[in-house]
Amino acid sequence: MKQTLISLNDYHFECNQNLVYAILPFDNLDPIVHELFSHIINAHGIWMDRILERENRYDVWELHEIGKYMQLVQENYQDTDDYIKNAKEEDLSRMYQYQNSRGTKFENSIGDTLLHVFNHTTHHRGQIIMRLRKDDIQVPVTDYIFLKRTKL
Repeated sequence: MKQTLISLNDYHFECNQNLVYAILPFDNLDPIVHELFSHIINAHGIWMDRILERENRYDVWELHEIGKYMQLVQENYQDTDDYIKNAKEEDLSRMYQYQNSRGTKFENSIGDTLLHVFNHTTHHRGQIIMRLRKDDIQVPVTDYIFLKRTKL
């Protein structure tokens, strides 16, 4: 599982960077693009805060300035990369407890949580891409297998 999680983290970093480059030149994007991209950043950060047992840095729907997107994407990537690369396989199977934003307690494995982060990011990035296409904005390739063959 460890190598798969490393590959998925690399993939999402590449896709998120490319998406930032695609939207940076535009001043009048639909606000939903910024809401969703900020949410991607926030959710990833919140999950890593839980895994790393630190205070949440973000609110779920907190908006970020577009000029900070790249830095925040990099921070999330680095936190995740450092964690996965330093983890043993058994660490990824370890169950941990956390509370959601409503205060409800849950327990999941760290590996499943990271898979959730990646799936959640894919979902919302797809929503952003659909919105950009509607406005005739060229979007980056986000197919995992394509990026795996060419870059990752």
